[in-house]
Amino acid sequence: MMMYRFAPSILAFFVLSTSISLITPRASADPTTEAAALANTVPIADVHMHFYGNNDLTVAEQIAQMDRNNVRWGGGVGSYNTQLSQALGPRYFGTIGDREFTKVLFRDGEKGLQNDKHPLFVEFFLRAEKMLTAGTVKGFGEIHVDNMSGGSNNSRFQRKIPLDSPVIRRMYALADRHKGFVQIHINRSDDALLDLRKLSLEFPNATTILAHCMPRSRPENLAAIFDEVPNVFCELSGSGVMHGIRRTSTEDGLRPNWVNLIARYPDRVMVGSDPCCGLHRKYDEIIKELRTHVLAHIPPEIIEKVAYQNAVRVFGLKP
Repeated sequence: MMMYRFAPSILAFFVLSTSISLITPRASADPTTEAAALANTVPIADVHMHFYGNNDLTVAEQIAQMDRNNVRWGGGVGSYNTQLSQALGPRYFGTIGDREFTKVLFRDGEKGLQNDKHPLFVEFFLRAEKMLTAGTVKGFGEIHVDNMSGGSNNSRFQRKIPLDSPVIRRMYALADRHKGFVQIHINRSDDALLDLRKLSLEFPNATTILAHCMPRSRPENLAAIFDEVPNVFCELSGSGVMHGIRRTSTEDGLRPNWVNLIARYPDRVMVGSDPCCGLHRKYDEIIKELRTHVLAHIPPEIIEKVAYQNAVRVFGLKP
């Protein structure tokens, strides 16, 4: 059994951090006039923008949704879409891996997801190497590693595998080689936090984006991660009123403990829409919620960072 020697701060993964005050969830303070005005007009980089490319929504409709909401860039998750890429040009930062991961899950279950010799993965990694080299895509996502939820009706889509597993390692190795990213959907657990730290340190040129700022995590968990490793970021999507979760924000706005986290780590947090699961035509409402319930509640001087500047830097987007 391999033993790891962790820095003292790794203990923060398992105990409540004293660096961020824990506040019992309540309504956050009303936005200032300055914050509300800026949040309402600031450009947005949507780093969790699913586009399925089927009859639900056309490319033209998706771009119209982005334009009328001043969403300048979009991507970060979902299967790469050639038509959307051609139409958006540098505004689109495409990814790969979501579709292939799901196909293997449906065919061979969790065991298949950990087999990097699986025929679908062999072909996939050859194609991924070519697309990353050409700059067609910038990384992998959304890779569901642990999305287990007792309340979900889509049990076929659920799975739980170790983050430190052969297929995920191949993704990190490629992302490290090409200075790309892996956006992962993973529930917080002690093992997940340890694996996240391990892979982040082992592949320093690979960026990890924690989808939904890591479901089941608290701000103090993310603070400990941010303190330990510089190449992990998180994005706030799918955890408010529109998605029926209210983990990070409620009808009254961003919860104070999340305000504190963003204020302390303004360079590590981004925003996304996650228009999945029947919400693809609710994009206007989702972006409005991000503006009024999230961005308006953080200090005005960091609104632009969270809304788009962090994403421009992390994903190498053209401003």
